[in-house]
Amino acid sequence: MKKVTMIVVSVLLMVAFSMPTQAAVNIQKQHMNGLPKTAFANGVGKPSMIVLHETANSKATIENEVSYMSRNWKNAFVHAFVSDSKVIEVADTNYTAWGAGATANRYAIHVELVRKGNFTKAYHNWLEIAVYYAKQYNIPMAFNEGKKGFVTHAWISKNLGGTNHQDPIAWLQQNGVSMVQLEKDLRVAYTGDTAVSPNTPPITETPKPNVPSNIVAGANVKVLPSAKTYVTGQVIPAFVKGSNYTILQTKTDRVRLAGINSWVRNRDIKVVIPVVTGRKIYLPATASTWRIYGLTVSPIKANTKAFLKPAKFGGLSYPVLKNRGSDVYEIQTVQFGRVQIYANPITGATVR
Repeated sequence: MKKVTMIVVSVLLMVAFSMPTQAAVNIQKQHMNGLPKTAFANGVGKPSMIVLHETANSKATIENEVSYMSRNWKNAFVHAFVSDSKVIEVADTNYTAWGAGATANRYAIHVELVRKGNFTKAYHNWLEIAVYYAKQYNIPMAFNEGKKGFVTHAWISKNLGGTNHQDPIAWLQQNGVSMVQLEKDLRVAYTGDTAVSPNTPPITETPKPNVPSNIVAGANVKVLPSAKTYVTGQVIPAFVKGSNYTILQTKTDRVRLAGINSWVRNRDIKVVIPVVTGRKIYLPATASTWRIYGLTVSPIKANTKAFLKPAKFGGLSYPVLKNRGSDVYEIQTVQFGRVQIYANPITGATVR
């Protein structure tokens, strides 16, 4: 869906960190006020299609998109926006939205892929949330076949009418994803190889003697350009090669990677040495516990991975491996691997 250039909006930090989420996936619900409550053709809470959109605006963040739609929903609106770091649901998925023509709207949940940011991460999130909604409402795995399953906005324009948009074809192709590949990725996600809860704790096995000591859960690795197939035999997509992922689980000759949740052979990955910023996070001895979060979720209470215990050790300190912005940092812990931590000065933490 095309939109005009958005105006950057400020989001209060404390509000952002308290957004509610659903348990299974990282969904921040920010439902717009005043939306109509129109049942689907088959009844309330009974959609049968997932329409895949992209925003067609490379300058707009997910917050920009949400802000714009909140002010202009009477022209058109969708159910959810997906970026490289979050999913924001702006309309109740039990009711219709105005995303792709009158006919499609009576059957469909509409999901928008945000352009701005890391395409690979956003694409994976987009697939994950589309599959999540499909399974939530018992929508079958079908692609561009009819009023049941996953369809593109372009397919709606050609087959159901009421709209003339051609997304997300061009944007996906620009990033090396054909419609054939999109269907394959959806099918893999639907069968459970990629679409898993970001909150699922990693399963760690002790590395075998012939496994390099740095290939452990929590390590950051890059999939080599020379990689050809997953352990399952499926072809590794072009967008995965050269991208970085976190190890969730290890076996003798393979690792399971976060984000794509697929098994890749050790020979097809390379451990990325963390870049230390030269700064440290200091957690005060007065704090009995401190929340930490996985690398693939928003650092909010609902996504807590585990707790550090500064008071037990008279305070804790960690080198900052990466500054994610908004007082969110990546650190390496002994027990939980590489994680995110929120260290705003109001919490008592210091970064120096």
